[in-house]
Amino acid sequence: MESLIIPLSQMQPFVEAAFLLDTELLNYYDKGEKITSTQQACDNVMLKLNTNYADQNYVGVYDKGVPVGYFAYMLGVLISFGLNKNYRNSIYLKEFWKMIKGAIGTDFTCILYSYNTRGLEWLKKCGMEVQLDNVTVLHFDNN
Repeated sequence: MESLIIPLSQMQPFVEAAFLLDTELLNYYDKGEKITSTQQACDNVMLKLNTNYADQNYVGVYDKGVPVGYFAYMLGVLISFGLNKNYRNSIYLKEFWKMIKGAIGTDFTCILYSYNTRGLEWLKKCGMEVQLDNVTVLHFDNN
């Protein structure tokens, strides 16, 4: 896999690569949104990024030139991330985590909804620690 910093305007294919075929996504997605399909979820991710984080950093993840995932971050905060379900195995997930740490650094936070247990469990496996519950704030410090 490779990663490349891209503008927000080019993020849609990377978000769709991460989530469009993920039939379990809706179990973990923002319960405050009226989302009934993975396409709506992808569109909503893009809306949230455009509305709340337009001037932040966006990274597209490729494999053999094909989008497979993305992450978005700002100084000290992992904003959003996703990887295609076919790449969610230990080899690719370790590589994905290495890309995230390489971009953000060794000391950062991620805020997720507490019902996003899939994302929370993966971040905890990567070494992040829960700082607050219900809101669920995780922090990584590899110093």
